[in-house]
Parts: sequence; structure tokens; C-alpha cells
Amino acid sequence: MKKISEAERSVQKLAELKEQAIVLDESLNECFKKNKEAFEKYMPHILSDFKDFEFNQNLFFISKSGNLNILHTSENAPLYGDDPVKDSKKQVEFF
Repeated sequence: MKKISEAERSVQKLAELKEQAIVLDESLNECFKKNKEAFEKYMPHILSDFKDFEFNQNLFFISKSGNLNILHTSENAPLYGDDPVKDSKKQVEFF
């Protein structure tokens, strides 16, 4: 029975992560679209540098804490630790 309960919790956690990923994907795409529109209006010379840019689906993932994290491609490891929000705030404070 214990293993079944653990398996059920794991399945529930995966379902939650999937839902978070869907919501995050939608919000990031909307944000990117709005940013492109703003650059088109206010800084069209910058837009030309990345107007055809497409995100690499393999660069972004949901961390254990449920936050967005980025793959550091040359290291093939997460850019931030288990809590990317906390880590990025520390990074900003450093500068």
C-alpha cells in the first residue's frame, strides 16, 4: 500500500508540473509577443535582430520548486539551482 501511495503522489506531482508548464508556456509566449510589438513600435532597429528568433524548447524546464529554469548549454546543467527565483535575486543584488 505504501508504494501505491507514493506512486499516486508522484503521478499527482507530475500532473501539477505539467499544468504549470502549460500555463508558463502560454504566458511566456504572450510576453514575448508583447515585447516584440513594443520593439516594433519603439525600437524597430532592435526588432530586426531577433524578429525571427524561436525559443529552443530544450532550454527551458520547470525546476523542483516549480519555477522556470534554463539549461546552461555548454555545461549541460541548470543555470540556476533548485530555486531559480531566489538564485536570480541574489544575482541581481550582486550587481
